[in-house]
Amino acid sequence: ARLVATPDAFYELSRLSVRQGEGFCMANIGIRGSASELGLECCNLWPQPAGGDQSIFDGVRNYLEDPLGVPVEQIPMMITFPTLKDRAYDVNNKYHTAQILVLAKYEWFGPVINEYDGVDDRVPAWKE
Repeated sequence: ARLVATPDAFYELSRLSVRQGEGFCMANIGIRGSASELGLECCNLWPQPAGGDQSIFDGVRNYLEDPLGVPVEQIPMMITFPTLKDRAYDVNNKYHTAQILVLAKYEWFGPVINEYDGVDDRVPAWKE
């Protein structure tokens, strides 16, 4: 049997009995250099904002409430190196891939619109 998705097979978010959860934005980055030259290992890194009087949950909450207002070192994220985890890929190869995943609220995204006014003012906040 073959299943075919029809437009009426998907509920509108407003009709769901549970609210949409958070997701991730992912950046795929090409890196030049062998694993040993770059000091890369087969691992995932999960930098999480915590310490002092702040729990990991406080850090995540602070970021989700004001993503541009928290210091960059307090952004919860995952950094991984897929080419190093692929055992069939040569670790001495001069090209590798890094992926950075950062928490993102569903509400931050919506229909694509042509909004150019003011975009340039927001970009510098992400450059560092």
